[in-house]
Amino acid sequence: MYREGDVWVYRASSIGLPVRCLAAARQGYDPLPSPQHLLAAAAEGNRLEPVVKERLQKEGFRIGVEQQEVELQVEGAAAILRGHLDGADVSTPDGRDGLILEVKTMSRRVWDKFWRYRWDRAVTYAWQLSVYMHAVGAEAAVYAVLNRDTDQLQTFIVEEPPVRWSQIEAKVLAVEAFGERSDLPPCTGAEYECSWSYLCDRQAAQFVELESGDAELIASLAARYTQLSEAIKELNGLKGQVRDELVVALEAAGGKVETAGWRVQMVERTNTSLDRDALRRELGDRFDEFTKRSTSRYPRVDWVGE
Repeated sequence: MYREGDVWVYRASSIGLPVRCLAAARQGYDPLPSPQHLLAAAAEGNRLEPVVKERLQKEGFRIGVEQQEVELQVEGAAAILRGHLDGADVSTPDGRDGLILEVKTMSRRVWDKFWRYRWDRAVTYAWQLSVYMHAVGAEAAVYAVLNRDTDQLQTFIVEEPPVRWSQIEAKVLAVEAFGERSDLPPCTGAEYECSWSYLCDRQAAQFVELESGDAELIASLAARYTQLSEAIKELNGLKGQVRDELVVALEAAGGKVETAGWRVQMVERTNTSLDRDALRRELGDRFDEFTKRSTSRYPRVDWVGE
């Protein structure tokens, strides 16, 4: 979100965030830096978008206009919604035309969750696409999703905006209402790690609140726990991908390179471990005398739906 003259510009890609996040941005609070794994995923998305479009065209899709800027005026507020279409005036192989195109690239983990829950969990995607469809009055949209880990490309047709314009307009008006205030609305949870988490009341929660066993508090903590776990998985996946690319490049360069202040080289490490089966055969019944066991307790968090 940013100001342009007397008008506040809401980005289509962020309008799906909770009202609290948008209100914090509207009041001028600085967001935290984006996690590196999200920056890397966004960069990969930008790099792969033309690749996806080329594949779609080979499959018979026609893309008339690319990167068209669209805007929507919000009645009753000095605010507009702005974004860029990945494609407009799109025709499908079976002869439908006048559609728009939205391209997304995902890791395998996000891909699996997207196809399982669709808009129920991909909230920001749903709001972003809806802004685009309302902005150009599109009959429908082609949603193209690429799995970055498997290179699988899948498309489907969105026949109507997932979010009504009245909902989008009401959200902007709600954020604008908080624009000149000193307080923020309650947090309703974010799809990704929140860029304004330092404003969260959760960080000032007293231990007595945790001891109360309040179900709403537990749900909030479970959502946060899951968000962080998924971010770690995403980061580890990207780290593994870069590691593999680094190995190929390094071996091609002879196994050791010093460049731009970095010393990078291939190393070998030998790991040792006990062969428990062989040890059990050797010790027989005495094996248990040398076995140390411990018990730990931890929360298991599973999403089971509404």
